[in-house]
Amino acid sequence: MKKRVLPLFLLIASILSGCVLQKDGTSSFDDLLEQSRRYAVDQEYERAMECALSALSLAETERNAGREAEALCTAAGVDLVTMRDGRAWERACRAEELSRDKYPLTLCKTLIIKGRVCSYASISAESNRDDEAIAYLEEARELARAGSFAEQHAEACYHLSEVYVNKNRWSDPPDQVIYARAGEYLREGETVAGEADIPDMIRRAIPFRIRYLRQGGDIAGATAYCESLLDGALPTDWLTRQQLYDQLTVLFAERGMMAESLESHEQYVYAMQQYIRQKENAKLQDLENRYERLKEHRKTERWYMIALSLTALLLTALAFMFVILRKNRLLVLRSEELAASDREKEQVLSYISYRFGDPATTQGKTVEELISPAEGMADDVSRYVENLASSRKEAAAQIGLTARETEILHFFCQGLTAAQVAERLYLSVRTVNNHKQKIFEKMEVNNNAEMVFKARQLGLI
Repeated sequence: MKKRVLPLFLLIASILSGCVLQKDGTSSFDDLLEQSRRYAVDQEYERAMECALSALSLAETERNAGREAEALCTAAGVDLVTMRDGRAWERACRAEELSRDKYPLTLCKTLIIKGRVCSYASISAESNRDDEAIAYLEEARELARAGSFAEQHAEACYHLSEVYVNKNRWSDPPDQVIYARAGEYLREGETVAGEADIPDMIRRAIPFRIRYLRQGGDIAGATAYCESLLDGALPTDWLTRQQLYDQLTVLFAERGMMAESLESHEQYVYAMQQYIRQKENAKLQDLENRYERLKEHRKTERWYMIALSLTALLLTALAFMFVILRKNRLLVLRSEELAASDREKEQVLSYISYRFGDPATTQGKTVEELISPAEGMADDVSRYVENLASSRKEAAAQIGLTARETEILHFFCQGLTAAQVAERLYLSVRTVNNHKQKIFEKMEVNNNAEMVFKARQLGLI
């Protein structure tokens, strides 16, 4: 009888104990790609690339060509936004090879990336690859239409419009046939995004529409377009508001309305701060919720251990020791998870410090000194970000930097060239270099390296 009861108890105890153990912590392929996309949206590009490459390694291990192509496409997208065009092109070509005639959605995404790489390579009339970009984007558009991939359809149309606008950048006056073609693709993309009700793609149309209107000389129309979108934007949609106020700052300046341009820039800064607060609060709230769930799980597991231990007392000493050892192992796992949650909170604070500069330089305090145990973490971090932004504004004012010079300084500190800064701000390279020279004079530096070093010392970045 004893020989039958003991194995049966061991089996039951093993099943019950195994039910409460979590997975081994490995993430699935889909989870890794989703994490990569989420990190990319939050501009945490290093972590986004890590997740994409982990997914690629998993797909290669499984020898799954479709998943390998999707992971390569995701990694190429991260390369593209971080201006590693050569690496993006290599990965996109490999993804195209794997997905051709087999995986139309992945192929569509890959062709869009290749089209964008070709478009961005056209920085001069001699290096023009616009026609090659159009060929890739047209193929992506047709694939998206055939497969009813609304998001990719809209994106392909937006970038086709962008390429046609770019084809006119060396023409004075612009070729009206090319300009009309840009408008057709832009309207098609806006229509597809609107009919499919994809908020992100609807928002992404804004810079393409404004660029199109500006090239047509309709600065007033572009201004009215921005103002109408502002009127319809939700009060809490700080991302859209940030983009619109940024565009209005430039548009008002072009029209000579400097007071309105300055006011729009102030609204842009405020919207950016609110968006950052909104995003970081959501992230911290998610961490708090996970932390509370882990605490509840730990509490439940303790009661389970007591009940299981009482049951084990009725059986042999061997069965009792088996259950205790099993549950002790479980408690260790739970404690490690709680510790990992705490470390993740610290990583959030480290991320904020990295993004907004060294707080010890700008505020005289560390992030940990700003966090009060008696207050909510989200409020403390928000106050820290606001104080840091205010301190930067004061630091810029002390050395006499204008808002435009401060903006250009930040771009140079990010490693952009004068040509790239000029393209982003719709200025000439000569104007950007003039601003850069003034920055050198005011900061009393002679080159870019000294400028970045001193900007960090002064708390400007």
